Formats: sequence, structure tokens, C-alpha cells
Amino acid sequence: MGAVKRVASFGAGGVLGFLVGAAVSTLTAPQSGGELRSRLRERAGEVKAAGDAAQAAVEADLIGRFRSDVDDPQALAPEAERATLRRSRALSALGLGLGAQGAYATQEMRDRAGDAGTGPLDLQRTP
Repeated sequence: MGAVKRVASFGAGGVLGFLVGAAVSTLTAPQSGGELRSRLRERAGEVKAAGDAAQAAVEADLIGRFRSDVDDPQALAPEAERATLRRSRALSALGLGLGAQGAYATQEMRDRAGDAGTGPLDLQRTP
């Protein structure tokens, strides 16, 4: 019975500590939960765009190295064009600040649908 009592006491202390911690953090939080989630979503979009820009830059560098190795300046031309477009879209999305996530998602949807638009961040379809 002593062991069960100690486990129950430990569990009660854990629950009490959790409740006190939750109350203190709620009272001292600098922003609401909705604001925090919004900032985290925004930051995640920025990180994704930065990662895509870095990936496209590395791809462009590798394509350049391949071209010099095979001595063909037109080698992998379609891949180079896609990498350049991806990088410019990601960099443009990063420059939009608060609208980056929405602009980036819109462009990503168009890419998946096969509609590249007329420019890197052509958010409105032109006839």
C-alpha cells in the first residue's frame, strides 16, 4: 500500500504542478493563443519559402557545374528554368511580409494545376 500511496501522491503533485504552471503562463503570456498561432503559421510560411529559395539556388549552382563539366551551356535547360522560377517565387513571397504565406500558397496551387501565370507572383489571372 505504501507504493500505491506514493504513486498517487506523485500523480497528484504532477497534476497540481501542471495546473499552477498553466495558470501562471496564461496570466503572464504576452499575446493570446490565436495571435501566437497566427505568428507561428506566418513564420512557418517564411521558413518554407526560404528553404525553397535555398534549394533552388543550390539546384542552379549544380546545373551550372554540370554545364561546365559537360561543356554544354544548354544542358538541363528546362530544369534550370524551373529552378529559376521557383527561386524567384520564393524570394518574392519572402518579400511580401504578412502576405507571404497566402501568396506562396496561391502560386503553389497554380504550379500543381499547371497554370504558371505570366510572372513569378502573378496572383491575378490575366486573359
